[in-house]
Amino acid sequence: NNYVIKQNCLRLVRTINNFIDTNKISEGYLKPNKKIYNLVEIIENVTIATDKYVKKINNSLIFDSSHEEIYIPIDKNMIERIMLNLLSNSVKHGENNKKIEVNINLQEDYVFIIVTNNAKLIEKEEKKYIFDEFTKINKDLNRTKEGSGLGLFLSKTLIELHNGSIKFKASRQGENKFIIKIPLEDTLNYDRGENSEIVTLNRKVDIEFSDIYI
Repeated sequence: NNYVIKQNCLRLVRTINNFIDTNKISEGYLKPNKKIYNLVEIIENVTIATDKYVKKINNSLIFDSSHEEIYIPIDKNMIERIMLNLLSNSVKHGENNKKIEVNINLQEDYVFIIVTNNAKLIEKEEKKYIFDEFTKINKDLNRTKEGSGLGLFLSKTLIELHNGSIKFKASRQGENKFIIKIPLEDTLNYDRGENSEIVTLNRKVDIEFSDIYI
């Protein structure tokens, strides 16, 4: 009972945070607090922290980067939130005994972050709306993974606040890819950010994955 109470409280925190940030976006108040971080380290830490939930659907979690260090100005909290949303969606909609991959590539003046999972095919008509507000891919009444339908909308907006973009690709074989593109930016006008706190990150992971009952 204590576990269920805690999980439902975390779900409320997540829902309230999403609604607050959605209102901030609509009013133009949500702004990134950019500092210089090693983007590879930030994303790797998030990926590792979600492994306990990935294992619940018997998936293997693979992280790979073309570079060990990519220092760019980012809002760390926003980047963590984007990755947590994409990884939680990979668990929510992913098939058992498959894999989830996170890849980082540096190409010319852009960083590409690619999250790949194996999940139920998203129909062509649904693809048009997956980044819209209140869009839910799974509309079944007996679904065991809940959500407000704001996660991908917020992720898209947070990426755009970094002057980046996100797009979705899917194959008939059930391989889904979310491709994030963030431009490199001069670091001269930004302060150095602090190292990630693993304890705080784990708390963020539990909040983001709180609407998954496995």
